[in-house]
Amino acid sequence: MKTEIVGGSEKNIWSSMLFITAFLILGWRIMDRIWLKPKKKERMLKQQGFKGNPYTLTRLLFGDVKENSVEYAEALRKTINIHDEAVPRVMPFVHKTIEKYGKMSFMWVGPRPRVLIMDPELMKTVMSKYNIFKKNFKQMIPAFQVSCDEIVNEWKNLVSSSKDGSCVVDVMSHIEVLTTKVVSRTLFATDYAQDKRIYEILKELTAIARQTTRIVDLPGAKYLPTMTNRRSKQIKNELRKSFSILINERAKAIKAGKTTEDNFFHVLLESELAEAHGIKNMDDLIGNVQLFYFAGHETTTAMLVWTMILLSIHQNWQERARQEVFQVFGDRKPDYEGLSQLKITELWGEDANEFKPERFAEGVLKATNGRLAFFPFGSGPRVCIGQNYSLLEAKLVLANILSNFSFELAPTYTHAPYVIFTVQPQYGAPLILHKI
Repeated sequence: MKTEIVGGSEKNIWSSMLFITAFLILGWRIMDRIWLKPKKKERMLKQQGFKGNPYTLTRLLFGDVKENSVEYAEALRKTINIHDEAVPRVMPFVHKTIEKYGKMSFMWVGPRPRVLIMDPELMKTVMSKYNIFKKNFKQMIPAFQVSCDEIVNEWKNLVSSSKDGSCVVDVMSHIEVLTTKVVSRTLFATDYAQDKRIYEILKELTAIARQTTRIVDLPGAKYLPTMTNRRSKQIKNELRKSFSILINERAKAIKAGKTTEDNFFHVLLESELAEAHGIKNMDDLIGNVQLFYFAGHETTTAMLVWTMILLSIHQNWQERARQEVFQVFGDRKPDYEGLSQLKITELWGEDANEFKPERFAEGVLKATNGRLAFFPFGSGPRVCIGQNYSLLEAKLVLANILSNFSFELAPTYTHAPYVIFTVQPQYGAPLILHKI
């Protein structure tokens, strides 16, 4: 009996010790994540010349997230004039931080510092690291043109059915569908209707990502059985399954010699199949496909919508761009060689308050005296992998629209830029279309 009691006591002691040890390890990891590491990073940033709010007990866990959310919500409740600076509305807390602490500052997203760099020379250093691969997108022009023809014909029908030869169209929703179709055709060489469910999943993942960016990243938080985590896991599994089916189908077609090289996915997949044992890392391949599938749609949509809004405001530049399109292409449809001759459609600049694209006639670097001051796709080796793809698509779409329509802001347009990963018009982009 005594032996049993002693044995039971020893087990209880060991169990208690294991529990205490596990508790201490967990406590240490939490302390390290939410206090020790943030303070260490803060010291390192300050040693390098960065300034920002100190990470104190009042910012424990949440950092600047609460203040950021309050200021952003307040900014969204107000619209601005068309010529007002957009940054204070789009990123109010970031704007305030830079004004307070200077061109090398930081803010806290939970226990993690986010560095804000406004020094062009320092950005050159940041952008000079890592490698990138380049591909030729010339063969994708036909797929781009098919989608352009669809939206042009749809708009022509809308204008023709109106009594006065014009109609109001929320171009954002239309261009969103257009870029979605383009990505489907150029990435997988499939039809939009076939891949529509994938885009529905990606949209939901975007909505979830917006929610989770405001949630503090505690150790193991993503494994908690919350409704958001369960739904995220569910749709990610569905997305992976959908991509896996497409990848396996295309891999079989490539091996059988039944597919062409007129889509970007062929390039990605063929490089994997070139390995001795076939596809080694399905997750990496799916990640690359998912990146192009979403980013190729989201960023190009935003770029085209804002371009049309700006050209609606500055009618003289809209007409100059249109005349250039007619001069280069005449009555024929835009092609790859001709797009490289268009200059007005690719003049972009950093000055949002004064629309003077002519200052960039000889390139961005010359206009900024060689300083890295404007880089929407990154720069150098860190340039976005989809830059050529996105710019080529945007120029082709814009050339098609300009050669068929003139457009102006509708009376219902409200200028309210806001951020959902990219900067978008909060209340859409209603424009009045006129057939040329």
